[in-house]
Amino acid sequence: MKLRKLSYIVASVLLLQLLAGCFRGRAEATAAPGPTGTDGPAPSSILVTDPTKTPETSQEPGPEVSEDPDIWDPSHTLDIAFTPAEGLELPVRGATGYASIRLPLWGELPEGEEGKLATIYAPPEPVAVTPPPEPSPEPGPEPPASSEPGPDPTPAETAPAPAETDPGSDVLASAFVTPSAGGEPSGGEPSEDPSPAPSQAEPDPEATPSQPPESAQPEPDPSAGPSPSGEPSQEPEPSPEPEPTASPEPEPTASPEPEPTPTPDPMEGALMVLEPGTAFAILNESGDWWMVQLVSGETGWVEHRYCLINLPDVIPSIIYNDTNAYSSVFVSSGKDIPNITGQALYQCKARNERLGRTEFMMPVLYAMAKNVCRAQQKALSEGNTLVLYEGFRPYEAQMSVVNNLSALSRRDPAVRAGITTRPWNISWFIATGASNHQEGYAMDVSLAKVYRSRIITIGGHEVVQVDEYEEYAMPTPIHELSMAAATYTSPVAIFSKTAWRTAEMAPAMAANQPARALQRYCTGADLTPLASEWWHFNDLAAYSQIRNHPSNGRYLISQCLSTVP
Repeated sequence: MKLRKLSYIVASVLLLQLLAGCFRGRAEATAAPGPTGTDGPAPSSILVTDPTKTPETSQEPGPEVSEDPDIWDPSHTLDIAFTPAEGLELPVRGATGYASIRLPLWGELPEGEEGKLATIYAPPEPVAVTPPPEPSPEPGPEPPASSEPGPDPTPAETAPAPAETDPGSDVLASAFVTPSAGGEPSGGEPSEDPSPAPSQAEPDPEATPSQPPESAQPEPDPSAGPSPSGEPSQEPEPSPEPEPTASPEPEPTASPEPEPTPTPDPMEGALMVLEPGTAFAILNESGDWWMVQLVSGETGWVEHRYCLINLPDVIPSIIYNDTNAYSSVFVSSGKDIPNITGQALYQCKARNERLGRTEFMMPVLYAMAKNVCRAQQKALSEGNTLVLYEGFRPYEAQMSVVNNLSALSRRDPAVRAGITTRPWNISWFIATGASNHQEGYAMDVSLAKVYRSRIITIGGHEVVQVDEYEEYAMPTPIHELSMAAATYTSPVAIFSKTAWRTAEMAPAMAANQPARALQRYCTGADLTPLASEWWHFNDLAAYSQIRNHPSNGRYLISQCLSTVP
Protein backbone atom coordinates (compact mmCIF):
# COMPACT_ATOMS: atom_id res chain seq x y z
CA MET A 1 0.00 0.00 0.00
CA LYS A 2 2.83 2.41 0.88
CA LEU A 3 4.52 1.59 -2.45
CA ARG A 4 1.33 2.49 -4.37
CA LYS A 5 1.01 5.84 -2.55
CA LEU A 6 4.63 6.63 -3.30
CA SER A 7 4.03 5.90 -7.02
CA TYR A 8 1.08 8.33 -7.07
CA ILE A 9 3.17 11.06 -5.48
CA VAL A 10 6.06 10.64 -7.95
CA ALA A 11 3.66 10.66 -10.93
CA SER A 12 1.95 13.84 -9.69
CA VAL A 13 5.28 15.66 -9.29
CA LEU A 14 6.40 14.70 -12.79
CA LEU A 15 3.08 15.85 -14.28
CA LEU A 16 3.30 19.23 -12.51
CA GLN A 17 6.87 19.80 -13.82
CA LEU A 18 5.78 18.95 -17.35
CA LEU A 19 2.88 21.40 -17.24
CA ALA A 20 5.11 24.14 -15.79
CA GLY A 21 7.66 23.69 -18.58
CA CYS A 22 5.02 23.98 -21.33
CA PHE A 23 3.60 27.14 -19.82
CA ARG A 24 7.06 28.74 -19.51
CA GLY A 25 7.94 28.04 -23.19
CA ARG A 26 4.65 29.41 -24.40
CA ALA A 27 5.12 32.65 -22.45
CA GLU A 28 8.64 33.14 -23.84
CA ALA A 29 7.44 32.62 -27.42
CA THR A 30 4.72 35.24 -26.94
CA ALA A 31 7.09 37.86 -25.53
CA ALA A 32 9.84 37.48 -28.14
CA PRO A 33 9.89 40.36 -30.72
CA GLY A 34 9.86 39.71 -34.44
CA PRO A 35 12.86 40.35 -36.66
CA THR A 36 11.98 44.05 -36.98
CA GLY A 37 10.80 44.68 -33.44
CA THR A 38 7.37 45.71 -34.78
CA ASP A 39 4.08 44.01 -35.46
CA GLY A 40 4.29 44.68 -39.20
CA PRO A 41 6.27 42.78 -41.82
CA ALA A 42 9.95 43.49 -42.18
CA PRO A 43 10.88 45.70 -45.11
CA SER A 44 12.52 43.95 -48.01
CA SER A 45 16.28 44.25 -48.34
CA ILE A 46 17.39 44.09 -51.97
CA LEU A 47 21.03 44.20 -52.95
CA VAL A 48 21.41 44.99 -56.64
CA THR A 49 24.76 44.33 -58.26
CA ASP A 50 24.02 44.50 -61.98
CA PRO A 51 22.15 47.68 -63.04
CA THR A 52 22.31 46.68 -66.73
CA LYS A 53 20.17 43.60 -66.24
CA THR A 54 16.51 43.91 -67.16
CA PRO A 55 14.48 43.94 -63.92
CA GLU A 56 12.27 40.89 -63.60
CA THR A 57 9.80 39.76 -61.00
CA SER A 58 11.37 36.85 -59.14
CA GLN A 59 9.50 34.09 -57.34
CA GLU A 60 12.58 33.21 -55.32
CA PRO A 61 12.83 34.51 -51.74
CA GLY A 62 15.09 37.50 -51.31
CA PRO A 63 18.17 37.66 -49.14
CA GLU A 64 17.73 37.31 -45.39
CA VAL A 65 16.97 40.55 -43.62
CA SER A 66 19.58 41.62 -41.11
CA GLU A 67 18.65 42.00 -37.45
CA ASP A 68 18.83 45.79 -37.93
CA PRO A 69 17.00 46.56 -41.20
CA ASP A 70 17.62 50.31 -40.85
CA ILE A 71 20.61 50.81 -43.15
CA TRP A 72 20.56 54.61 -42.86
CA ASP A 73 23.95 55.98 -41.91
CA PRO A 74 24.42 59.77 -42.08
CA SER A 75 28.20 59.36 -42.09
CA HIS A 76 28.18 57.03 -45.12
CA THR A 77 30.08 58.15 -48.25
CA LEU A 78 31.01 56.68 -51.61
CA ASP A 79 33.91 54.25 -51.74
CA ILE A 80 35.58 56.42 -54.40
CA ALA A 81 36.84 59.96 -54.60
CA PHE A 82 33.85 62.03 -55.70
CA THR A 83 33.75 65.51 -57.19
CA PRO A 84 30.22 66.84 -57.91
CA ALA A 85 29.52 67.53 -61.56
CA GLU A 86 28.86 71.11 -62.61
CA GLY A 87 25.68 71.23 -64.65
CA LEU A 88 24.80 67.91 -66.24
CA GLU A 89 27.09 64.90 -65.87
CA LEU A 90 27.42 64.56 -69.66
CA PRO A 91 26.95 67.25 -72.32
CA VAL A 92 23.72 67.39 -74.30
CA ARG A 93 25.62 66.85 -77.53
CA GLY A 94 24.80 63.33 -78.68
CA ALA A 95 21.84 62.91 -76.31
CA THR A 96 18.33 62.06 -77.49
CA GLY A 97 15.65 64.73 -77.29
CA TYR A 98 11.92 64.66 -78.00
CA ALA A 99 9.40 67.27 -79.11
CA SER A 100 6.73 67.70 -76.44
CA ILE A 101 4.35 69.67 -78.70
CA ARG A 102 4.07 70.41 -82.43
CA LEU A 103 7.42 72.03 -82.94
CA PRO A 104 8.72 73.92 -85.99
CA LEU A 105 12.16 72.93 -87.24
CA TRP A 106 14.03 76.00 -88.53
CA GLY A 107 16.74 75.84 -91.15
CA GLU A 108 18.73 78.71 -89.66
CA LEU A 109 19.38 79.67 -86.05
CA PRO A 110 16.82 82.39 -85.21
CA GLU A 111 19.33 84.91 -83.88
CA GLY A 112 17.98 87.09 -81.08
CA GLU A 113 14.55 85.44 -81.17
CA GLU A 114 14.53 83.65 -77.84
CA GLY A 115 11.00 82.75 -76.89
CA LYS A 116 9.94 82.94 -80.54
CA LEU A 117 7.61 79.97 -80.33
CA ALA A 118 5.74 81.42 -77.36
CA THR A 119 5.38 84.68 -79.25
CA ILE A 120 4.21 83.34 -82.57
CA TYR A 121 1.85 80.87 -80.96
CA ALA A 122 0.07 83.67 -79.10
CA PRO A 123 -3.21 84.77 -80.72
CA PRO A 124 -3.07 88.18 -82.41
CA GLU A 125 -4.47 91.19 -80.63
CA PRO A 126 -8.08 91.89 -81.71
CA VAL A 127 -8.41 94.79 -84.15
CA ALA A 128 -10.77 97.42 -82.75
CA VAL A 129 -13.32 98.59 -85.33
CA THR A 130 -14.45 102.19 -84.68
CA PRO A 131 -18.18 102.60 -85.45
CA PRO A 132 -19.30 105.74 -87.36
CA PRO A 133 -20.32 108.58 -85.03
CA GLU A 134 -24.05 108.89 -84.40
CA PRO A 135 -25.69 112.29 -85.10
CA SER A 136 -26.07 114.20 -81.87
CA PRO A 137 -29.40 116.08 -81.39
CA GLU A 138 -29.31 119.86 -81.12
CA PRO A 139 -29.33 121.03 -77.56
CA GLY A 140 -32.65 122.31 -76.23
CA PRO A 141 -33.17 125.36 -74.05
CA GLU A 142 -31.13 125.23 -70.87
CA PRO A 143 -33.13 125.11 -67.65
CA PRO A 144 -32.98 128.25 -65.49
CA ALA A 145 -30.06 128.26 -63.15
CA SER A 146 -30.95 127.69 -59.54
CA SER A 147 -29.96 130.34 -57.06
CA GLU A 148 -29.00 127.71 -54.49
CA PRO A 149 -26.34 125.19 -55.24
CA GLY A 150 -27.59 121.63 -55.20
CA PRO A 151 -25.86 118.73 -53.46
CA ASP A 152 -22.77 117.34 -55.05
CA PRO A 153 -23.54 114.32 -57.17
CA THR A 154 -22.76 111.04 -55.39
CA PRO A 155 -19.81 109.39 -57.03
CA ALA A 156 -20.60 105.99 -58.42
CA GLU A 157 -19.04 103.14 -56.50
CA THR A 158 -16.29 101.57 -58.52
CA ALA A 159 -16.14 97.77 -58.33
CA PRO A 160 -12.65 96.50 -57.70
CA ALA A 161 -11.02 94.90 -60.70
CA PRO A 162 -10.75 91.13 -60.40
CA ALA A 163 -7.30 89.93 -59.46
CA GLU A 164 -5.34 88.32 -62.22
CA THR A 165 -4.85 84.62 -61.72
CA ASP A 166 -1.47 83.26 -62.63
CA PRO A 167 -1.24 79.49 -63.12
CA GLY A 168 2.07 79.60 -61.35
CA SER A 169 0.95 81.82 -58.49
CA ASP A 170 -0.17 80.90 -54.99
CA VAL A 171 -3.59 82.39 -55.78
CA LEU A 172 -4.39 79.76 -58.34
CA ALA A 173 -2.59 77.07 -56.45
CA SER A 174 -4.71 77.64 -53.36
CA ALA A 175 -7.76 76.82 -55.43
CA PHE A 176 -6.62 73.21 -55.48
CA VAL A 177 -7.11 72.88 -51.75
CA THR A 178 -9.99 75.22 -51.00
CA PRO A 179 -13.20 73.30 -50.30
CA SER A 180 -15.98 74.15 -52.68
CA ALA A 181 -19.66 74.19 -51.86
CA GLY A 182 -19.77 70.46 -52.20
CA GLY A 183 -16.80 70.04 -49.87
CA GLU A 184 -14.31 68.76 -52.45
CA PRO A 185 -11.15 70.68 -53.29
CA SER A 186 -11.86 72.79 -56.33
CA GLY A 187 -8.89 71.24 -58.07
CA GLY A 188 -10.06 67.70 -57.42
CA GLU A 189 -12.37 65.31 -59.16
CA PRO A 190 -15.35 67.00 -60.79
CA SER A 191 -18.74 66.32 -59.29
CA GLU A 192 -20.82 63.65 -61.00
CA ASP A 193 -24.05 65.62 -60.51
CA PRO A 194 -23.28 69.23 -61.19
CA SER A 195 -26.05 71.70 -60.41
CA PRO A 196 -27.80 72.96 -63.54
CA ALA A 197 -26.85 76.36 -64.81
CA PRO A 198 -29.33 79.03 -63.76
CA SER A 199 -31.90 79.81 -66.41
CA GLN A 200 -31.91 83.15 -68.05
CA ALA A 201 -33.75 85.70 -65.89
CA GLU A 202 -37.16 86.96 -66.99
CA PRO A 203 -37.20 90.62 -68.00
CA ASP A 204 -38.29 92.97 -65.23
CA PRO A 205 -41.57 94.61 -66.22
CA GLU A 206 -40.76 97.61 -64.05
CA ALA A 207 -37.55 98.12 -65.93
CA THR A 208 -39.34 98.23 -69.32
CA PRO A 209 -39.90 101.84 -70.39
CA SER A 210 -43.59 102.69 -70.77
CA GLN A 211 -44.99 103.88 -74.06
CA PRO A 212 -45.21 107.66 -74.39
CA PRO A 213 -48.81 109.02 -74.12
CA GLU A 214 -50.60 110.02 -77.28
CA SER A 215 -50.01 113.64 -78.28
CA ALA A 216 -52.92 116.01 -77.42
CA GLN A 217 -53.91 119.38 -78.78
CA PRO A 218 -52.86 122.26 -76.49
CA GLU A 219 -55.78 123.77 -74.56
CA PRO A 220 -56.43 127.52 -74.91
CA ASP A 221 -55.06 129.74 -72.19
CA PRO A 222 -57.97 131.62 -70.53
CA SER A 223 -55.69 134.56 -69.74
CA ALA A 224 -54.92 135.07 -73.40
CA GLY A 225 -56.50 138.07 -75.13
CA PRO A 226 -58.77 137.91 -78.22
CA SER A 227 -57.25 137.42 -81.55
CA PRO A 228 -57.69 140.07 -84.28
CA SER A 229 -60.53 138.02 -85.65
CA GLY A 230 -62.34 138.14 -82.34
CA GLU A 231 -61.72 134.50 -81.56
CA PRO A 232 -59.47 133.44 -78.73
CA SER A 233 -55.97 132.62 -79.78
CA GLN A 234 -55.11 128.92 -79.91
CA GLU A 235 -51.55 129.60 -78.72
CA PRO A 236 -50.68 130.94 -75.32
CA GLU A 237 -48.91 134.25 -74.88
CA PRO A 238 -45.97 134.38 -74.75
CA SER A 239 -45.48 131.28 -76.80
CA PRO A 240 -42.51 129.11 -75.88
CA GLU A 241 -40.17 128.16 -78.57
CA PRO A 242 -41.27 124.81 -79.96
CA GLU A 243 -38.92 121.82 -79.61
CA PRO A 244 -36.86 121.63 -82.74
CA THR A 245 -37.94 118.71 -84.83
CA ALA A 246 -34.97 116.74 -85.94
CA SER A 247 -35.13 116.47 -89.63
CA PRO A 248 -34.65 112.87 -90.70
CA GLU A 249 -31.17 112.38 -91.92
CA PRO A 250 -30.32 109.76 -94.44
CA GLU A 251 -29.00 106.50 -93.02
CA PRO A 252 -25.22 106.66 -92.97
CA THR A 253 -23.67 104.44 -95.51
CA ALA A 254 -21.85 101.71 -93.60
CA SER A 255 -18.21 101.89 -94.42
CA PRO A 256 -16.77 98.51 -95.29
CA GLU A 257 -15.23 96.91 -92.21
CA PRO A 258 -11.56 96.17 -92.56
CA GLU A 259 -10.85 92.52 -93.06
CA PRO A 260 -9.46 90.90 -89.92
CA THR A 261 -5.73 90.53 -89.83
CA PRO A 262 -4.99 86.90 -90.62
CA THR A 263 -3.42 84.92 -87.81
CA PRO A 264 0.23 84.41 -88.64
CA ASP A 265 1.15 80.83 -89.33
CA PRO A 266 3.63 79.93 -86.57
CA MET A 267 5.18 77.35 -88.84
CA GLU A 268 5.66 79.65 -91.84
CA GLY A 269 9.20 79.41 -93.08
CA ALA A 270 9.97 76.28 -91.08
CA LEU A 271 11.62 73.35 -92.78
CA MET A 272 9.01 71.03 -91.30
CA VAL A 273 6.82 70.51 -88.24
CA LEU A 274 7.78 67.89 -85.69
CA GLU A 275 4.87 66.04 -84.14
CA PRO A 276 4.84 65.45 -80.36
CA GLY A 277 7.08 62.56 -79.40
CA THR A 278 9.37 62.93 -82.43
CA ALA A 279 12.89 61.81 -81.47
CA PHE A 280 16.06 63.58 -82.58
CA ALA A 281 19.76 63.56 -81.77
CA ILE A 282 21.07 66.81 -80.28
CA LEU A 283 24.03 68.12 -82.28
CA ASN A 284 24.68 71.47 -80.65
CA GLU A 285 23.24 74.07 -78.28
CA SER A 286 23.12 77.85 -78.73
CA GLY A 287 21.17 79.95 -76.24
CA ASP A 288 17.56 78.81 -76.20
CA TRP A 289 18.03 76.59 -79.24
CA TRP A 290 19.21 73.09 -80.09
CA MET A 291 20.56 72.05 -83.44
CA VAL A 292 19.11 68.57 -83.98
CA GLN A 293 19.12 65.75 -86.49
CA LEU A 294 16.12 63.57 -87.24
CA VAL A 295 16.10 59.86 -88.04
CA SER A 296 15.53 60.79 -91.68
CA GLY A 297 18.70 62.90 -91.69
CA GLU A 298 17.23 66.43 -91.75
CA THR A 299 18.92 68.93 -89.47
CA GLY A 300 17.62 72.19 -88.07
CA TRP A 301 16.98 74.23 -84.94
CA VAL A 302 14.29 73.79 -82.27
CA GLU A 303 13.49 75.83 -79.18
CA HIS A 304 14.52 73.53 -76.34
CA ARG A 305 12.14 74.88 -73.69
CA TYR A 306 9.48 72.72 -75.37
CA CYS A 307 11.72 69.65 -75.58
CA LEU A 308 12.24 66.62 -73.39
CA ILE A 309 15.69 65.11 -72.92
CA ASN A 310 16.51 61.49 -72.11
CA LEU A 311 17.83 61.55 -68.53
CA PRO A 312 20.13 58.49 -68.75
CA ASP A 313 22.03 60.29 -71.53
CA VAL A 314 22.97 63.24 -69.33
CA ILE A 315 22.79 61.81 -65.75
CA PRO A 316 24.02 58.20 -66.11
CA SER A 317 24.80 57.81 -62.38
CA ILE A 318 21.10 57.58 -61.46
CA ILE A 319 19.51 54.13 -61.12
CA TYR A 320 16.64 53.89 -63.64
CA ASN A 321 13.82 51.45 -62.94
CA ASP A 322 10.62 52.28 -64.84
CA THR A 323 8.43 49.54 -63.36
CA ASN A 324 5.42 50.75 -65.34
CA ALA A 325 7.26 49.70 -68.50
CA TYR A 326 7.53 46.03 -67.50
CA SER A 327 5.59 45.25 -64.28
CA SER A 328 3.69 48.09 -62.63
CA VAL A 329 3.80 48.28 -58.83
CA PHE A 330 0.76 50.54 -58.57
CA VAL A 331 -1.46 49.39 -55.68
CA SER A 332 -4.05 51.10 -53.50
CA SER A 333 -4.33 50.45 -49.76
CA GLY A 334 -2.02 47.51 -50.35
CA LYS A 335 -4.38 45.89 -52.85
CA ASP A 336 -3.63 45.09 -56.47
CA ILE A 337 -5.38 47.21 -59.08
CA PRO A 338 -6.87 44.90 -61.74
CA ASN A 339 -5.33 45.30 -65.21
CA ILE A 340 -2.60 47.54 -63.73
CA THR A 341 -0.57 45.85 -60.99
CA GLY A 342 2.07 43.59 -62.50
CA GLN A 343 1.30 44.73 -66.05
CA ALA A 344 3.46 46.56 -68.59
CA LEU A 345 1.58 49.83 -69.19
CA TYR A 346 3.87 50.89 -72.07
CA GLN A 347 7.28 50.11 -73.55
CA CYS A 348 10.28 52.43 -73.18
CA LYS A 349 13.50 50.41 -73.19
CA ALA A 350 16.05 50.23 -75.98
CA ARG A 351 19.71 49.82 -76.75
CA ASN A 352 21.60 52.99 -75.78
CA GLU A 353 24.83 53.25 -77.78
CA ARG A 354 25.96 56.24 -75.73
CA LEU A 355 25.97 54.15 -72.53
CA GLY A 356 26.84 50.84 -74.18
CA ARG A 357 23.88 49.00 -72.67
CA THR A 358 20.12 48.54 -72.88
CA GLU A 359 18.45 51.23 -70.78
CA PHE A 360 15.08 52.82 -70.14
CA MET A 361 14.18 55.98 -72.05
CA MET A 362 13.07 58.32 -69.26
CA PRO A 363 12.73 61.92 -70.45
CA VAL A 364 11.72 65.13 -68.68
CA LEU A 365 11.81 68.76 -69.80
CA TYR A 366 15.35 69.96 -70.46
CA ALA A 367 15.05 72.68 -67.79
CA MET A 368 14.05 70.08 -65.20
CA ALA A 369 16.94 67.75 -66.11
CA LYS A 370 19.41 70.29 -64.76
CA ASN A 371 17.69 70.37 -61.35
CA VAL A 372 17.43 66.58 -61.22
CA CYS A 373 21.20 66.46 -61.73
CA ARG A 374 21.73 68.86 -58.82
CA ALA A 375 19.67 66.58 -56.57
CA GLN A 376 21.68 63.52 -57.67
CA GLN A 377 25.02 65.22 -57.02
CA LYS A 378 23.93 66.03 -53.46
CA ALA A 379 22.79 62.43 -52.93
CA LEU A 380 26.08 61.03 -54.24
CA SER A 381 28.04 63.33 -51.93
CA GLU A 382 26.37 61.54 -49.00
CA GLY A 383 26.87 58.03 -50.38
CA ASN A 384 23.35 57.69 -51.82
CA THR A 385 21.74 57.69 -55.24
CA LEU A 386 18.37 58.57 -56.71
CA VAL A 387 16.33 55.65 -58.05
CA LEU A 388 14.08 57.04 -60.77
CA TYR A 389 10.83 55.14 -61.29
CA GLU A 390 9.14 57.45 -63.78
CA GLY A 391 9.45 60.76 -65.56
CA PHE A 392 7.27 61.13 -68.65
CA ARG A 393 4.17 58.93 -68.53
CA PRO A 394 1.96 58.52 -71.61
CA TYR A 395 -1.61 59.82 -71.30
CA GLU A 396 -3.03 56.44 -72.24
CA ALA A 397 -1.26 54.80 -69.29
CA GLN A 398 -2.42 57.60 -66.99
CA MET A 399 -6.08 57.09 -67.87
CA SER A 400 -5.81 53.32 -67.62
CA VAL A 401 -4.75 53.69 -63.99
CA VAL A 402 -7.55 56.20 -63.35
CA ASN A 403 -10.26 53.99 -64.81
CA ASN A 404 -9.17 50.77 -63.11
CA LEU A 405 -8.55 52.41 -59.73
CA SER A 406 -11.96 54.09 -59.90
CA ALA A 407 -13.62 50.76 -60.69
CA LEU A 408 -11.82 49.06 -57.79
CA SER A 409 -12.80 51.82 -55.35
CA ARG A 410 -16.47 51.36 -56.22
CA ARG A 411 -16.24 47.67 -55.23
CA ASP A 412 -13.86 47.89 -52.28
CA PRO A 413 -14.72 50.15 -49.31
CA ALA A 414 -11.14 50.04 -47.95
CA VAL A 415 -9.71 51.26 -51.26
CA ARG A 416 -12.42 53.90 -51.53
CA ALA A 417 -11.65 55.19 -48.03
CA GLY A 418 -7.94 55.34 -48.83
CA ILE A 419 -8.40 57.76 -51.72
CA THR A 420 -11.52 59.72 -50.75
CA THR A 421 -11.31 60.33 -46.99
CA ARG A 422 -11.28 64.09 -46.48
CA PRO A 423 -9.30 66.17 -47.10
CA TRP A 424 -8.09 63.88 -49.92
CA ASN A 425 -9.68 62.73 -53.16
CA ILE A 426 -8.60 60.48 -56.02
CA SER A 427 -7.02 63.28 -58.06
CA TRP A 428 -4.34 63.71 -55.40
CA PHE A 429 -3.09 60.17 -56.08
CA ILE A 430 -3.65 59.88 -59.83
CA ALA A 431 -4.63 62.90 -61.93
CA THR A 432 -7.93 62.29 -63.66
CA GLY A 433 -6.77 64.09 -66.82
CA ALA A 434 -3.48 65.13 -68.37
CA SER A 435 -1.00 65.43 -65.52
CA ASN A 436 2.38 66.99 -64.89
CA HIS A 437 3.94 63.66 -65.89
CA GLN A 438 2.54 64.17 -69.40
CA GLU A 439 3.71 67.79 -69.40
CA GLY A 440 7.24 66.72 -68.54
CA TYR A 441 7.94 68.50 -65.24
CA ALA A 442 7.38 65.66 -62.72
CA MET A 443 9.27 62.61 -61.52
CA ASP A 444 8.62 59.65 -59.20
CA VAL A 445 11.83 58.86 -57.35
CA SER A 446 13.17 56.88 -54.40
CA LEU A 447 16.57 56.64 -52.67
CA ALA A 448 19.21 53.93 -52.29
CA LYS A 449 22.43 53.45 -50.36
CA VAL A 450 25.48 52.97 -52.58
CA TYR A 451 27.78 50.14 -51.52
CA ARG A 452 30.09 49.96 -54.52
CA SER A 453 30.78 52.48 -57.27
CA ARG A 454 33.50 53.41 -59.73
CA ILE A 455 34.50 56.11 -62.17
CA ILE A 456 33.98 55.37 -65.86
CA THR A 457 34.69 57.44 -68.96
CA ILE A 458 32.09 58.21 -71.63
CA GLY A 459 33.34 60.23 -74.57
CA GLY A 460 36.21 61.64 -72.56
CA HIS A 461 33.97 62.61 -69.61
CA GLU A 462 34.35 60.93 -66.21
CA VAL A 463 31.11 59.93 -64.49
CA VAL A 464 30.10 57.81 -61.51
CA GLN A 465 28.67 54.37 -62.17
CA VAL A 466 26.84 52.69 -59.28
CA ASP A 467 27.49 48.93 -59.29
CA GLU A 468 25.95 47.88 -55.98
CA TYR A 469 23.17 49.54 -54.02
CA GLU A 470 20.23 48.89 -51.72
CA GLU A 471 16.99 50.87 -51.63
CA TYR A 472 15.94 52.32 -48.32
CA ALA A 473 12.65 51.37 -46.66
CA MET A 474 10.35 54.33 -47.19
CA PRO A 475 7.03 55.31 -45.51
CA THR A 476 5.24 53.02 -48.00
CA PRO A 477 6.24 51.11 -51.11
CA ILE A 478 6.46 53.45 -54.08
CA HIS A 479 3.23 53.93 -56.08
CA GLU A 480 0.98 53.13 -53.11
CA LEU A 481 -2.02 55.18 -54.21
CA SER A 482 -3.64 56.08 -50.91
CA MET A 483 -3.33 58.60 -48.11
CA ALA A 484 -0.92 56.22 -46.34
CA ALA A 485 1.75 57.58 -48.72
CA ALA A 486 1.01 61.25 -47.99
CA THR A 487 3.93 63.56 -47.33
CA TYR A 488 1.81 65.96 -45.29
CA THR A 489 -1.31 65.61 -43.17
CA SER A 490 -3.42 67.64 -45.59
CA PRO A 491 -3.23 69.00 -49.15
CA VAL A 492 -0.74 71.74 -49.99
CA ALA A 493 -1.03 74.23 -52.86
CA ILE A 494 0.66 72.39 -55.72
CA PHE A 495 1.71 75.49 -57.68
CA SER A 496 3.32 77.16 -54.68
CA LYS A 497 7.09 76.87 -54.31
CA THR A 498 6.95 77.62 -50.58
CA ALA A 499 3.63 76.40 -49.09
CA TRP A 500 5.10 72.97 -48.31
CA ARG A 501 7.64 74.54 -45.94
CA THR A 502 4.98 75.31 -43.31
CA ALA A 503 2.84 72.19 -43.86
CA GLU A 504 2.56 69.57 -41.13
CA MET A 505 4.53 66.47 -42.07
CA ALA A 506 2.72 63.12 -41.89
CA PRO A 507 3.93 60.99 -38.94
CA ALA A 508 5.28 58.17 -41.14
CA MET A 509 7.20 60.70 -43.23
CA ALA A 510 8.57 62.56 -40.21
CA ALA A 511 9.88 59.31 -38.71
CA ASN A 512 11.65 58.16 -41.90
CA GLN A 513 15.17 59.55 -42.27
CA PRO A 514 15.78 58.37 -45.87
CA ALA A 515 12.49 59.91 -47.04
CA ARG A 516 13.39 63.20 -45.42
CA ALA A 517 16.86 63.05 -46.98
CA LEU A 518 15.29 62.46 -50.40
CA GLN A 519 13.11 65.51 -49.89
CA ARG A 520 16.15 67.52 -48.80
CA TYR A 521 18.08 66.56 -51.93
CA CYS A 522 15.19 67.47 -54.25
CA THR A 523 13.96 70.65 -52.60
CA GLY A 524 17.57 71.84 -52.39
CA ALA A 525 17.55 71.59 -56.20
CA ASP A 526 14.36 73.72 -56.52
CA LEU A 527 12.05 70.73 -56.97
CA THR A 528 8.72 70.95 -55.12
CA PRO A 529 7.25 67.99 -53.18
CA LEU A 530 3.70 66.77 -53.70
CA ALA A 531 1.60 66.62 -50.53
CA SER A 532 0.02 63.24 -51.28
CA GLU A 533 3.02 61.18 -52.48
CA TRP A 534 6.40 61.08 -50.74
CA TRP A 535 8.08 60.06 -54.04
CA HIS A 536 6.69 62.79 -56.35
CA PHE A 537 8.49 66.07 -57.11
CA ASN A 538 7.61 68.85 -59.59
CA ASP A 539 9.77 71.47 -61.29
CA LEU A 540 7.56 74.55 -61.22
CA ALA A 541 10.20 76.73 -62.88
CA ALA A 542 10.25 74.39 -65.88
CA TYR A 543 6.44 74.45 -65.92
CA SER A 544 6.38 78.24 -66.00
CA GLN A 545 8.29 78.17 -69.30
CA ILE A 546 5.78 75.91 -71.08
CA ARG A 547 2.47 76.63 -69.34
CA ASN A 548 1.04 78.41 -72.39
CA HIS A 549 1.76 75.37 -74.58
CA PRO A 550 2.00 72.26 -72.38
CA SER A 551 2.21 68.75 -73.76
CA ASN A 552 -0.89 66.56 -73.56
CA GLY A 553 1.20 63.38 -73.44
CA ARG A 554 -0.74 61.62 -76.20
CA TYR A 555 2.31 59.94 -77.67
CA LEU A 556 4.85 57.24 -76.84
CA ILE A 557 8.59 57.51 -76.41
CA SER A 558 9.87 54.79 -78.72
CA GLN A 559 13.30 55.72 -80.12
CA CYS A 560 16.77 56.18 -78.66
CA LEU A 561 19.22 57.93 -81.02
CA SER A 562 21.93 58.61 -78.46
CA THR A 563 25.59 58.66 -79.46
CA VAL A 564 28.85 59.18 -77.59
CA PRO A 565 29.37 62.93 -76.95
